[in-house]
Amino acid sequence: KYFKHSSFKKSFSENRLVISFLSLALLAIILLSFLRVNNFMKSENPNATIFKFSNDISSKVNENDLIIYPSDGNPTLLYLSNRRGWILNPVDLTSEHISEKKDQGAKYIISEKKVFENEKQKENLKNIFDKYEIVVDNDEYFIASLKNK
Repeated sequence: KYFKHSSFKKSFSENRLVISFLSLALLAIILLSFLRVNNFMKSENPNATIFKFSNDISSKVNENDLIIYPSDGNPTLLYLSNRRGWILNPVDLTSEHISEKKDQGAKYIISEKKVFENEKQKENLKNIFDKYEIVVDNDEYFIASLKNK
């Protein structure tokens, strides 16, 4: 009653290009959405560095201890390990800044080593390793207690 076969056929033939484009766009959206979700789920690998690091933090750092976390600004590691603290740019990780945060209650410095990119940042990292007790140290990350050696 509402759709006459002849009028539908005529409408389809007149708008074939538009309907083809919309169909192609719908298929592209579905495919790209699948690829994006698939890529996101791959990063949720329990063997990924961030999960190993958060497990080490959870086992080595008391839940109420405050943390200094030099990073690119992403707080995910603090969330995963259920810890609180300060996120700093690795350039700002000077002895003075560490002392200031230590006075505010910081007990540990945790970080991935890859965020220490330039010479100034690498010098700051070396100072941490020279001055403080290292609790965990591997190729990818470290945990340093703010107790002096």
